This record gives sequence, structure tokens and C-alpha cells, in this order.
Amino acid sequence: MLTNLLRRGDKVVININKENREWGYDPCPDGTIATMIGFGEIHYGRLHNFGHKPGIYENHSWPQVQLDNGKELSLNGSNVELIDKDEYKKREKQYRIDVKEKGYSFDKVFLRELPETPYWEGDLVNLLTFDWNGKKNLVVTMINYNYIGTFCNDSVTPYPIYQVSPDIRGGSYMSFRESEMEFVERGPVWKFYHNEPIKFTSIEDEARFHHFMGFTKSVRNPANNIYCWAKDEALKGIKDGLGHMMSGSCNPFALTQTTDLEVYRFNNEEVGKRVADYLLRSFNYA
Repeated sequence: MLTNLLRRGDKVVININKENREWGYDPCPDGTIATMIGFGEIHYGRLHNFGHKPGIYENHSWPQVQLDNGKELSLNGSNVELIDKDEYKKREKQYRIDVKEKGYSFDKVFLRELPETPYWEGDLVNLLTFDWNGKKNLVVTMINYNYIGTFCNDSVTPYPIYQVSPDIRGGSYMSFRESEMEFVERGPVWKFYHNEPIKFTSIEDEARFHHFMGFTKSVRNPANNIYCWAKDEALKGIKDGLGHMMSGSCNPFALTQTTDLEVYRFNNEEVGKRVADYLLRSFNYA
């Protein structure tokens, strides 16, 4: 069921997946009735955040319920179901109308800002405890905010929350703790949020930065009304002003196929126009 349709106070029935029980997960008997009290949390950082404002949101994949005995559980959404079937059908119908008419699936509930960390995504660091083939000035590509304050299996060693890579685009990475790195320089992410100038080496780097920061939106193909384009359709759509960039992967310039492409529009129209002009010239489509 669509767990983002659940609301606090709803009565739900719990049925644990057979595989979970076989692995020893046994929070309560199947058929147990519970009351919805909320949801878990999910963190969206400053990179690869799917267009969300960085912060902590409700995670509707993990409903939180309270049993009649007062026990509280956080469950995978596949394990709970709304008891009132008619009410669920009513909500689902409205949900599908909203998706069709308004173009969104569900507005996530923002809870609070991200916790403060000494390093930000995009910052340059050097490693103190590991030699990455002699490479220096590595990049923090992601921060596992949900692991802040947690420990490894020994219950003493802090969990390594920083993913570090030679390239901001990711690929190969390793995880490190704050104490295992030394600061080199603030990166473009920190500079953006602190209104400091950013120097890009190319239009591709500038486009990737905006894309990875979530400052682009996927555009529907008018030929099929879905987010899937053929190469020629995408180029024409960009030339006609529907979008600014096309991509077949998370890398906005890694065009490795001629079908199943996405077209993106930049929030910043000035940047978008420059990217579109560059892309069309690259494909001799200007």
C-alpha cells in the first residue's frame, strides 16, 4: 500500500513478511492492531538530494505505530495496512488525481535543518590514516547524517560518516571519520550557501554542480507525457526551450545511449540557457 497516505491516528493491522520472520524479526503476532503515531526520518544532504531542500524529513516508508499495550514500533511500510479499506480507496483516488493534475507524487514533510558538521559535501580534504595511491585533495562526496553519534560494533569507535572520493561525481569512495582527515579547502557547496564566488573549470562542471545540488527538474516528453526521451526528441525539445540538458545517467554529460534519456530544466534560467547553447553546439544542432 502507499504508506504516505497513512495519517496519525489511523488504525492499522500489522502482518510481518514471512522472510523477515524467518530471519528472527518478531515484533508482534500477525493481525495485531495498532495506531499510527508518526513516521521515521530521512536525511537529504546538499548533493544528490532529488531536488529537496537539504534537511531532515518524515520517511513515509517507515510508519511508526503504537500497540494497545503502549509499545511503539517502527515498521517497514510493507508490514502495515490501513484497516478502513473504503477510506484508503478514497485517499488513493485523490492521490492519483493530484499526481495527474499537479504533477507531483507527494510533498515530503520537512522536520528540521541538517546537523552541523565540520566538513561539508564538496570540501577538499587529505587523509591522515590512509594512502589513496598518493592522491591528495580528495573530495567529501556524501555525509551519512543518520549515523552521526552512532558507533561501530565495539560500541566505542565512532561510525565513519564521511564518504570521500577523488572526484565529486563519486564512483569509488571510502568512508572516514573526522579525526582521520585534515581540512584543505572549502568546496563549491559551502561557497554557494555562504554566497562566496565559485570558479568552474568548464560549462560541464557548472552544469554538474547545479544538477548534483538538485537545482534541475526532469521534464516530461510531450510525445508520450512521461520522463523518457529519444535523442532526437531531446535535442528538439531543448532547442524549442522545453529543457536545457539531456542525460542517460546521473552524469548530465555521459550520453551513452540514444533512447531512454531524461531532459532537465535548470532552476537558474541563465545557467540553463548557457548549458543548452553549449549542448546544442556540441551535437551540431544549434
